[in-house]
Amino acid sequence: MAIHLSEAIREFGEYLAQEQKASEHTVRGYLQDLEQFESYVEGKEEDWREATTLRGYLGSLYQKKSGATVSRALASLKSFFQFLKDRKGIESSPAENLRHPKKIQKLPRYLTVDEIYALLEAPDTKTEPGLRDAAILELLYATGIRVGEMAGIDLEDIDWEGRALRVLGKGKKERMVPIHLRAIGVLKGYLPVREKWLENQQSVLRDRQALFINQRGGRLTERSVRRILDCCLRVSGIGKKIGPHGLRHSFATHLLDAGADLRSIQELLGHAQLGTTQRYTHVSLGRILEVYDKAHPRAGR
Repeated sequence: MAIHLSEAIREFGEYLAQEQKASEHTVRGYLQDLEQFESYVEGKEEDWREATTLRGYLGSLYQKKSGATVSRALASLKSFFQFLKDRKGIESSPAENLRHPKKIQKLPRYLTVDEIYALLEAPDTKTEPGLRDAAILELLYATGIRVGEMAGIDLEDIDWEGRALRVLGKGKKERMVPIHLRAIGVLKGYLPVREKWLENQQSVLRDRQALFINQRGGRLTERSVRRILDCCLRVSGIGKKIGPHGLRHSFATHLLDAGADLRSIQELLGHAQLGTTQRYTHVSLGRILEVYDKAHPRAGR
């Protein structure tokens, strides 16, 4: 049975979205990788289902892309061909025996505690947008949630009395994350602004469920949150280029420095594997050495 690549990619996207319940971001990433592969094989004589074709494609990526990008492209191909094997009856996956390139483990970028304090003080809380922006930054750092998770938060997801937030993470997995009192207070200070913006708008974009909205009453997007963070970083004078994920890294690193155990941090971050959380132990090594030098009787002598 002939399999047309374009049609197979389309069906794979539907499978990810409808059966695997993958997020829109995940589906888009897979499809972009596979469409690049389709562009590569277009007009070529070799069969796109051959391992040699895949090796040629990955080799072309090596010349202009990072190892992480090549590894992601291979992961997309492996998942795609496994789908074809399971659903379309191809005998074997040509990607099955291809190996991922060795990764150079990059340490997470994060802010120090002093830099976090400077960032959280950056929004002008005498203004309505400033009250909202302060609440966004406080919640990101208080909970360590992903920017996509923040964009999806509804007002009803907050348990004000229990000081907890219901988060819908990767793979539609739900988890509860605690919120400290300071962040609760800043969030409550923003709520009258939110209500005012909703009442002043009759737009079809108005979203009464969303926790964080723009002045037109629409739910804030991930891009908007990134823009707010960039602005506050400039105002704070920190001088570091860091995104919302950097606040997540800061959250985890500071908890680890203060003595929190990795399992607890794993639960808070919503990591499926402990190994993902363990990279923060490298970030905190400086802190560990500092404590060691102060505490060990023979250190520094």
